[in-house]
Amino acid sequence: MHDVENHGVEKIVTLRTGEKFIHATVPAQTVLRIEDTVRFSWNPEKVVLFDSGSGVSLRHAG
Repeated sequence: MHDVENHGVEKIVTLRTGEKFIHATVPAQTVLRIEDTVRFSWNPEKVVLFDSGSGVSLRHAG
């Protein structure tokens, strides 16, 4: 794990996978520390992707 931001009811975590980063939200009670190794999975229907140049959500682009 690369970073943890506490937002009250949830945490936004930044996971490092080689040279790439993935941002995810987890419940606030989840115990995580920087540099922890974590396993994760996700619901594909809840994934939001953004254009790296413009920052626009690809779900709403077009």
